Amino acid sequence: MDFMYCKSLFIGWFLILVVGVQAQTRMVLNNDIYLNITNNVVLVIDNGNSNALTTSGTGGNIVSEDEDNTVKWNIGTNTGTYVVPLTSKPSGQGGNATKIPTTVAITTAGTGSGSISFSTYETTNDNNTPFASQVTHMSGAGGDQSLKVLDRFWFVNASGYTTKPEGSMTLSYDDASNEMGGTNSITESDLQAQRWNSTANDWQFLLYGTVNTSSNQVSGITLTSSDFFSTWAIVSNSNPLPVELIRFEVNCSENGRLIEWETASETNNERFDIQYSNNGDEFFGLTSVGGSGNSSSSNQYYYLDQQNSTGQTAYYRLRQVDFNGISKDYPIVFSNACENGNTPNVSIYPNPSRGRFHVSEIGAESAYIRVLNHQGQEVFASKLEDSSFNLNHLENGAYYCIIITGTHQHHFNFRLLKE
Repeated sequence: MDFMYCKSLFIGWFLILVVGVQAQTRMVLNNDIYLNITNNVVLVIDNGNSNALTTSGTGGNIVSEDEDNTVKWNIGTNTGTYVVPLTSKPSGQGGNATKIPTTVAITTAGTGSGSISFSTYETTNDNNTPFASQVTHMSGAGGDQSLKVLDRFWFVNASGYTTKPEGSMTLSYDDASNEMGGTNSITESDLQAQRWNSTANDWQFLLYGTVNTSSNQVSGITLTSSDFFSTWAIVSNSNPLPVELIRFEVNCSENGRLIEWETASETNNERFDIQYSNNGDEFFGLTSVGGSGNSSSSNQYYYLDQQNSTGQTAYYRLRQVDFNGISKDYPIVFSNACENGNTPNVSIYPNPSRGRFHVSEIGAESAYIRVLNHQGQEVFASKLEDSSFNLNHLENGAYYCIIITGTHQHHFNFRLLKE
């Protein structure tokens, strides 16, 4: 990978390169000049001010057209509105030479000597292939949704920060037939931005921004420090890519295997089906857990498998089912044979109780408690203080209790009765 550092550069009808240190160094693209980045070259803007890269006259054009042909802007702890004048391929390269600038407005500065890198490319095919490096699918409810997605990926990658900056973003797009038309089925007025969650390895369900079909831009895209993911697509909001599953895991417990999963948001979600296999190939229905319907907040779910042996490897698959019957399977997780030795002997009393329960044999170990309702949804969670906990705020009835103790994360499960 080659780097080209910009200290002071003016590109117009001629090129002037100033080698020297200046207080304010800038790169100006003038009179519709083209700067074509190829062969994984990185153009480094080594000035954190928002005016370090600008255009003048009839504007300027930076052609990226590959994920690794990037503009790296060393923004650091600065704030402001940063505009990268990206342009689609010129006609000589089979494109439309459409100006598609990306704008990032930083309102809360990051910490550390970080930078933001920008790039974009038009996909070869209407099914959005070749995929961006992190992307593994374009599937949603009902299967492949690639024909509801513009044939282009955008990349805005904040790196080198201790805490990433926050603000908003505007993505511009080419509404010509090669990116929006063809075999695609897209209503331009429905467009919004959607990002790939590289942690969950899935498309995050949340949609961002408001489309302006006159300027061909989706603006008001929220950027936060905690989930400043780099890969973006523009999609039809009537066919968003799949619901994000934040977590799906299985842990050995004292009397079974505890299955846990968490969603960031849910739309039209009737239930989850949990399936079990002892060989990873043949799966059988284990149970169903009710979903949260429509939710824009995080939801956590739990189920204790006491039906199958903990002495051998087990495989679990989670299936999400909409109210309209459409389902999606999530990747399989497995659990090795559980070890049952050297665990504390924990009990809860009195049980039933009017609200306050006591836990025995915790000793000096740290402990955390979770209480679940009959649907497997968490209704109480807390660090265990004074070997007791209070459920007075809950309705009378039966609950599952999970106590996690010690550095080895021993899981103990109880059926509580509050009366």
